[in-house]
Parts: sequence; structure tokens; C-alpha cells
Amino acid sequence: RVVMTVAAQTTGSTVRRDPVRVSQVELDQLRTNVRTLSTVGVVEPTLMNLRGRDPRMQGAIVSAGFLELLRARPLLGRVFTAADEAADAPLVILLSYDTWRRHFGGDSQIVGRTITIDPVLGPRVPTEYTVIGVMAESFQFPDPQTRVWTPTRLTPLGSRVPRGSMLARLADDASFAAAEAEILPLVRRIREGLRDNATASYELVGVQQELVRPVRPALIVVTVAVGFVLLLACVNVATLVLARTAARQREI
Repeated sequence: RVVMTVAAQTTGSTVRRDPVRVSQVELDQLRTNVRTLSTVGVVEPTLMNLRGRDPRMQGAIVSAGFLELLRARPLLGRVFTAADEAADAPLVILLSYDTWRRHFGGDSQIVGRTITIDPVLGPRVPTEYTVIGVMAESFQFPDPQTRVWTPTRLTPLGSRVPRGSMLARLADDASFAAAEAEILPLVRRIREGLRDNATASYELVGVQQELVRPVRPALIVVTVAVGFVLLLACVNVATLVLARTAARQREI
């Protein structure tokens, strides 16, 4: 039930597929106008420097509804809310289970503690964040290397508007076809001003389906190979059984 939109661009015989990236303002437009989705969120990978502990760790900027979308629950503390996205809201951060154990010794009182983050990308301005929670050990999104999460923030007009890949969860009473018919025209309208919009084709796809797409041919080959090995094993066992049966008949 978790879906994403992708933009496909064809160049000669090559088809390039990229997640559709939206700004916080565009995300709010989708949240307001779409009825077939129960939750819409964005995620944007980034690099951070956890001062004095990890000079280059992978993080992710996510919208307030993103963790709800994935049905993720924290081990300690809370997840992001819409209030955390306000431009003047206090800066908050979520730690992965591994970061909490490795760099903070599994301190059960970590919630409310202030840590200093130095951005690796963009201006190198040290920033203090308040830890609001620790995610469960099983939560590893968008990948196992992600160590921390921070919320997206509404930016003042005129400043650079960050974008992130959009993910959503279908409403319980919505079909995939209905969501596709409602969302894709909105996405195209949102992206009207972009140079590649006229030549792009948009698709709504299941996240799991899209994540395994690059490795699907390899998975098929592995599956066939395993099946072939099992077939050989069955043939060998059958041959042994027949040989023993023939031997027993000669003894009798």
C-alpha cells in the first residue's frame, strides 16, 4: 500500500527512471487536494558530521508524516509532528538504534539531550539539535546506513526550497487505479515549470516493486539457478533410490 511517483525519460534506447521530487509547499498542495492517499511524505538523503563522534554519517531529511506512512514507531521518545516543520520551530533530531548504542552508550536518558551537527553538504555552520527519540533497531530507511533523521522545514519566501522524493500510503478505501488517476495529473501540474516535464511520463508504482526493479533480472537468474540445482539433487536422489532398488531385487 506504500507507493511513489516516478518520472520516466527516454533517450534513444535508454529509459531513465527517477523518483518525483517535491518541495514542502508542493507536498502541502498534495496533502490538501488528494483524497486517495491517507499519508504523503518526502525523504531526502544527506550527509552530516556528528561533532566529536562521527565525521561523516548518512542522514535523511523526512517530512512529519513520513514515519507514520511507514508505520514506524520509536523505541524511545516520539517521531516528528507537523509543528516540527515550522520555519521557527526548535531543531530536533531522531537517532538510529545503532547511533544511539555506538555513540551514546544506549543512554536511556538521551531524549531531551542537545547534540551538535556540522553539515557536510552546504554551508559548514555548526547547529545544535535536540534529540526527541530513538528509532527501533529494525527501522532502517531509506537504507541500513542511515544514522539520523531530521524534519523538513518550511522556508521563508525567496530562500532555496529543498526537495525530496515523495512517498505515500493509499487510503484504506482507495484502489491503485483511482489513486493513479487522481495523483498523476496533479504531479504533472506541479512540475509544469520544469524543463523535462513535457517529455516525461509519470507513473505511480509500489515502493517495493520499484526498489527491486534494478536487481530483478539478477533475482530471476538466481531463482532459476537454485531451481536447477534442486532439480539435479532430485535426479541424483532418484538415481540412488533406483540403484538400491535394483540391487535389492538381485539379492532377492
